[in-house]
Amino acid sequence: MSFTSIWFPVFCAAAIAAYFLVPVKYQWKTLLIISLVFYAFANPVYLPFLLISIITTHYFMLKGTGKGLAATLVINLGLLIYFRYNIIPGHHSLIVPLGISFYTFMTLGYALDVYNGVIKPERNIFKYALFISYFPQITQGPIGTYEAMGQQLTEPHYFDTDRLKRGGYRILKGYFKKLVIAGRLMFYVDTVFASPGSYGGLTLCMAVFFYAIELYADFSGYMDIAAGLSEILGIRLAENFLRPYFSRTIPEYWRRWHITLNEWFRDHLFVPLMATDFNRSFSDRLKIMLPKAKTATLRTMLPLFVVWLTTGIWHGASLTYLGWGLYYALIMMVSTGTAGMMKRLRKKIKWNAKNRFIIIFQTLRTFFIVCLGYIFFRAGSIADAGLIFKRIFTGGLSLSFGALTEALVPFGNGNQAVASILILGALILGFFIYELLEERQDDRLSRHRLVLAAAMIAATGLLGVFGQSNFLYQAF
Repeated sequence: MSFTSIWFPVFCAAAIAAYFLVPVKYQWKTLLIISLVFYAFANPVYLPFLLISIITTHYFMLKGTGKGLAATLVINLGLLIYFRYNIIPGHHSLIVPLGISFYTFMTLGYALDVYNGVIKPERNIFKYALFISYFPQITQGPIGTYEAMGQQLTEPHYFDTDRLKRGGYRILKGYFKKLVIAGRLMFYVDTVFASPGSYGGLTLCMAVFFYAIELYADFSGYMDIAAGLSEILGIRLAENFLRPYFSRTIPEYWRRWHITLNEWFRDHLFVPLMATDFNRSFSDRLKIMLPKAKTATLRTMLPLFVVWLTTGIWHGASLTYLGWGLYYALIMMVSTGTAGMMKRLRKKIKWNAKNRFIIIFQTLRTFFIVCLGYIFFRAGSIADAGLIFKRIFTGGLSLSFGALTEALVPFGNGNQAVASILILGALILGFFIYELLEERQDDRLSRHRLVLAAAMIAATGLLGVFGQSNFLYQAF
C-alpha cells in the first residue's frame, strides 16, 4: 500500500486505534499483524519472499556462526540479485518484491551484527519478524538496526497527545513535500528527461535543478510521513536526512543524505575492508607510487572505491547508476586524498571558514557537484547523460528570449506556463526558507507551528498532485 493511496490514512487510523486499544502485552503482536497485512495489501505475491528472508535469517543466525552467516548472505543476496538484476534471462516473470533492497540490508545488518557480537540473536522469530516488516519503514527505510529498534518495537506504549501533535505535524510536512513540491516538479523533470535531445542547455539545467529538489522533497517527504506515524505509535525511527543541501563539502553531504544507508555501508563494508590484509597490501603499493602521501589516507582509497561502486549497483543494474557510483568514488577519493593539503593551504591563506560569503560559496559548489551527479542518476541511458553534459557545457547557456521561452515549454503554453513557473518559484523559495530556518534551529518554526500546519494543509489541498505516482525510491 502506497503512502499516497487514498486508503492509507484510513489504514493508519485503524492501525493506531487497534494498537492502543489492545492490552499492552499484545501490542507488538498486533503491530506484526498490521505490518504483514500492510505489505500483503500491496501485492500478496510479495509476501512469501519477505517471509523466506525472515525465516531463513532468523534460523541460520540463532547460533551466530560463520556458516549461518554465509547461508544468510547467499539466500538474501541471491533473492535481491535475482529480482533486481535479472541475471537469468527468460526467468524473470515475477514483479520485484516491494522494498526488497531495504529489508535485505536490514536482514544482512542484523546477521552481521549477530556474527560480530554487537547484538545477541533474537530467539523469538515473531519479534524478529516485526523488526523486518515494521510497516512505516519497510518500503523505503530508514534502514534500522535491531540494536536501536528491537526493544522499542516490543515494549509497551501508551497513547500520548503530544506525540500525536508532533507526529501529525511531521506527516503533514511530508505530504506537502511529496504532493506539492515533488508532485509539481515531476511533470517538468519527466518531460525533459524523456527526450533530452529536444531541449537546449538552459532547459536541461532547469530540469537537473528541479530533479534535485524533486528527489529530496520526495524521499525526505516519505521519511517525514514514516517517522511521524512511528512517533505517534511511540517508536522512534532513525533520521535519514539532515538538510543535505546546506552541506559545505561532499563528505558532509553524504553524512546528511540517506544517512542510514551510508552508515550501513560504513559499518558493514568500509570498516571491514579497511582492516583486510589485501587492503594493506594494496595501500603499500600505492605508497611506493605516492611516497609523500599518508599511509592512513592511502588505506581509505580501495574501500572508498568499493563502497561507492557497490552503492551505485545497489540502486539498480543500469549503467547510469554505475556511472553515478564511479563519479562519487572519484570525488570521495580526491576529497580524502587532498584533505591534508587543503587544510594547510587554508591555514596559509588565513581562510575564514565562518565568513558568510565563503559559506555560501562552499554550499553552492557542493550543490553544483551533487547536481552533476544527478545527471547520471536520472538520465535514461549513458548516451542521454553524455548528451545532457554536452549541451550544458558546450552548447552555451543562452538567456535569450528564445531560450527562456523553450525552458517554459514543458510547463505548457502561454499563461499556463508563466503561472506554473511563478507558482513553482514561490513554492521552492518557501521550501528553502523553511529549510534554512530549520538549519538555524529558529524558534519561529515551533512558535508558529499551527499557522504553518494550516498553510501546508491549504497548499496541499489546492496545489497537491494526487494519484500520479508512488514515491521515487520505491523503485529501489
